[in-house]
Amino acid sequence: MNVTAHTSTSAADPVAWLVHDHQVIRGYLDTLRRGNLGDDRPTLEALKKLLALHNAIEENLVYPALAKLVGREDQAMELFHETAEADLLVFTLSQAAEQDDETAFKATLTDLIAAISDHVELEETRAFPALQAAPPGVQQHLANQILQFKTAVTTPI
Repeated sequence: MNVTAHTSTSAADPVAWLVHDHQVIRGYLDTLRRGNLGDDRPTLEALKKLLALHNAIEENLVYPALAKLVGREDQAMELFHETAEADLLVFTLSQAAEQDDETAFKATLTDLIAAISDHVELEETRAFPALQAAPPGVQQHLANQILQFKTAVTTPI
């Protein structure tokens, strides 16, 4: 994923950037679902990179904002736990790929698709609307934090 491609979107609306990521993630998952392990290693690596950045942003910035600034602590904790579940599934998926175990790969991929689908639905129908209803200062603060975070983790040392 080209992180800089989202810079202008993120500056205006952090939720739009997150929703865009969800669309890209769904595309990667669909490609993996339709393909075979031998051909899909580049897609798996792209998915892992995108999820690592996306989940780090949500865990470190979005969920704390949802809990502290919007007052949705229970929802933030639920989302955090779902992200951790998805991280474990991605690790298992990666292990199956390293072992060239197509059966385990497809089974884990099915679980990952279901977990991410449920997670995205909760975010997009409940959490993100709550963030969008927050005062503009909250949204701008979150957008600035996301930009700083993305810059920090994608800039070579």
